[in-house]
Amino acid sequence: MPTPPGSVIDGSPGYGSLVITFSSAGAFIAENINPSRPVQTARDRKTTGEPGRSRYTTDFNSFTCVLQAPATFSGWPVFGETATLTIDSNYGAETWICMPPEAPITNDPSALRKLNVTMQKQNCTTVTTVAASAVTN
Repeated sequence: MPTPPGSVIDGSPGYGSLVITFSSAGAFIAENINPSRPVQTARDRKTTGEPGRSRYTTDFNSFTCVLQAPATFSGWPVFGETATLTIDSNYGAETWICMPPEAPITNDPSALRKLNVTMQKQNCTTVTTVAASAVTN
């Protein structure tokens, strides 16, 4: 996508953004990153109704963000693509899987191409993406 006349693009990601490199789609600037690290809680009570014990287990981690297409844009990431990145230094580098995105369509030549994406943390060692036509009920 060429730079519109009268525009200046500095090319550096702003504060609060992160560069995400996908396995085949390339690098994108991610902004508005919202991590979700839920915890499941199981609680038991004593026979008198008082709290007795509880157990906390990490649940499936995910994050949402807005991807901004680079100047040399060859396509959005697709379902199943992976990226290894550090969302939080407390957790270190983690591998994330792109959930099915829906790319917006605009005819505005000066618009920055952006895509809302949800990423799910990879909890296993391998990722297998199954085409929708292969799934049966």
